[in-house]
Amino acid sequence: MATSANNLPLRRSFSPDPIGQGARLFRFHSQELTSEVSVPTLVGAVASAQGAPLGSTEFDVLTLALRRFQQDGAPADNVYRSKMRPLVRDLYGYHGGHTYEIVSRALENLFGVEVTLPSFDADTATFNTRALTRARIITQLVIVAGEEITYAPERESVWSAIGRLNRPEQVTLKIEFASWLGNAVRADQGRELDYEVQRALRGAAKACWVLLEASAFTPCPDSPNEEELSVLLDRETYAALGLNSRRLTDCRAELEDKLKRIIDADPSYIEYEFRPAEHDRRRRVLRVRRATGALRQTRLRHALLQQANPPPRPKQAA
Repeated sequence: MATSANNLPLRRSFSPDPIGQGARLFRFHSQELTSEVSVPTLVGAVASAQGAPLGSTEFDVLTLALRRFQQDGAPADNVYRSKMRPLVRDLYGYHGGHTYEIVSRALENLFGVEVTLPSFDADTATFNTRALTRARIITQLVIVAGEEITYAPERESVWSAIGRLNRPEQVTLKIEFASWLGNAVRADQGRELDYEVQRALRGAAKACWVLLEASAFTPCPDSPNEEELSVLLDRETYAALGLNSRRLTDCRAELEDKLKRIIDADPSYIEYEFRPAEHDRRRRVLRVRRATGALRQTRLRHALLQQANPPPRPKQAA
């Protein structure tokens, strides 16, 4: 989606639809990452990743790099070329040797992983329940320093050596994205994410937010500046959201906790409710409403002003 430079949020990343739908491939909630993972999705099939671990840092680095690729005009060769410093600063707000090592490791994992995306046809960049795509995310990664990179393979990794460089800000970067990702960016098939929210949310709440952001909201009939999403809550839907308690009422309570955290973190989200299903009142439908257009800008600006001018703390009694 095209956005004006004057619009909020000021810091954004870009998540292509297939990445957003497969958000739980990135283990936002796990301290111990594995090189193979399979998860159910909201499109009703199982997505998987193998070859390298994917966590929150990998997701943040990928979506920030895709945003910079987008800002560069999304060249037809699918290559993003730059110093590494802007990407490091996007991620952390500052740069230092350790941050270059973290970003380098994340890029290595993104290069090494292969993903399986159900109901996605990478050849036509469309969702199709008869299709299944197995693909790479990054097809070439080149990191060049302004000085010799030396390391002892038996004691450390090359990424640690990059973190020890005297002038890490001299490191240049070439990322060649897989063609399906480049095509998705050029076709605007994805969602610009509010990076402040992306960094603020943690664990399963972050995965739930990314999935919601990738979902197809529709305009609200009673408000031109609001849109809504309705999802039938069954066992399969809860599993796609990472909720697997034995009782559905427990799943719903866990989901409500995540939705509260999302509304607290993202001013775009207005409200949610659980309604009885139309044809089976024993089942529930989740309805989420969020702001768009001018209303979203107003809510984001209000939140920004509140952050800049927090209310005074009440005085404690003597």
